[in-house]
Formats: sequence, structure tokens, C-alpha cells
Amino acid sequence: MQIYCEGIGRIKLNFLPVSHLHTLPSFGFIFESEEKRCYYSGDANDLPESVQNDLEKGKLNIIYQDTCGLDYDGNAHLSLKKLCEVIPENLRKRIYCIHHDSFLDVEKVQKLGFNLPEIYNR
Repeated sequence: MQIYCEGIGRIKLNFLPVSHLHTLPSFGFIFESEEKRCYYSGDANDLPESVQNDLEKGKLNIIYQDTCGLDYDGNAHLSLKKLCEVIPENLRKRIYCIHHDSFLDVEKVQKLGFNLPEIYNR
């Protein structure tokens, strides 16, 4: 699918099914402009392997990943612990942690090498 965004130009969108809750389908998407290719997780408790591979191969500039502080089986969102397990330290600067719960320690997020959206840096 392609859309036109004033000031940016044409953007290509590719939707990906992601794991969230068994009772609720959820989708992330990859959006591409002429300059960047990014992944937005939506509501997800994992990071698709294809997205991880694209990041490692340099095919993605930025990932916006749903990230929470609690880590337990059946969690609807990806824990910071699990995010650390799948993203090597040298690639973490390209990850923005979004959709936080009240248990996510934003200072720890930054110490581990991840980013936060600008609103959290004020």
C-alpha cells in the first residue's frame, strides 16, 4: 500500500501480523520513504525474526518497539528483558522503546543503549 504525506512524499506501508493476545489480532508495519525504512511494532509481545534480520543486515534504519517493564509468560507486550535478548548492544541505538507500562525504568532503557521518543527526553 502507498500513501502520500505532505512534506514527506510517498510512503510505502507493509503490514505484518504480530503476536499480542490470542483473542486479539494485531499488526505492526514497515514504512518506507525514499530516505528511510522503519518498523513500528503496534501492540506486540515479540519482535518478528524477519525484522531482526533486516535490522542486522542494515535494511532498517529505526525500530519503534512496544516495550514494557514486566516479564512474564502471556504478557501482551515485549519486556525490556526479552528485547535485550534479541537485540545486540551495537544495534540498540536504532531502537526506540514505545508504549510503556508503569514498570518500565526509562533510565535503565537508556543505560542499556536503547532510545526513547523525544517526549520522554524532556
